[in-house]
Amino acid sequence: MSDLGAITLPSGLRRAAAAARTVLRTALDLALPKLCAACREPVDGKGLCPACWSKLSFITRPYCERLGIPFVYDPGPGILSMEAIADPPAYNRARAAVRFDEISRALVHALKYGDRLDLAPMMGRWISQAGRELLAEADALVPVPLHWRRLWARRFNQSAVLAAAMFISPKGRGTPQPGGCLTQWHVHTNLCQSRFGVVVGLVTAAGCPAGSTNKVTPPMIHVWFVPIPGGPTAIDAPDAQVVRAAEQVSSPPNGRA
Repeated sequence: MSDLGAITLPSGLRRAAAAARTVLRTALDLALPKLCAACREPVDGKGLCPACWSKLSFITRPYCERLGIPFVYDPGPGILSMEAIADPPAYNRARAAVRFDEISRALVHALKYGDRLDLAPMMGRWISQAGRELLAEADALVPVPLHWRRLWARRFNQSAVLAAAMFISPKGRGTPQPGGCLTQWHVHTNLCQSRFGVVVGLVTAAGCPAGSTNKVTPPMIHVWFVPIPGGPTAIDAPDAQVVRAAEQVSSPPNGRA
């Protein structure tokens, strides 16, 4: 790795820049304060205020192994609810993170109808925790498709957003493996990036261009929409190979990842 071309600011200028960032952050907090995701009251951090959090009812065991409906008492392992026995569903098992009450309803409606995509990471963690046993046994996680008219009106599929949020790794934890052994993560170590994170070139024997530095990228994954010999998440493939694969399928016609 090389730091050639990096710009070193004078100490006085660095202090001025740090002070400016502090002032700007304070101004943003005053203009756009952090609010509770449910009641919109000011909070110190992200998520819910203590009052709304205390009203959430998370679903934990004991519950029906089929429907996920919570029991008042623990009847023993593997017990089904009367609803599951009287009217068995078409699916094997279902899980829910919280009861659908006042607070959870406000969160769901904010995500679906209020464009509150910032709620997805928090809600995705809840769902991932509630369905961890099912996810451990599953081969794939498939979001429920949305009718094209609703997708046009909402501009996003909330199921796909939540599914993606379920695989966001906390800091310090390894990358998720949604495709099992087929999941191929990689990083780039030869990119020159500006101080804004824009890739401006590749590292050469002379280092990076002036004003940029060589930085290792965060882990990333390629998803190919054409049959590549290395698999759907192959790290790389020659252009000729991609073109040949793209010619064998009708969509997408360009064969890009």
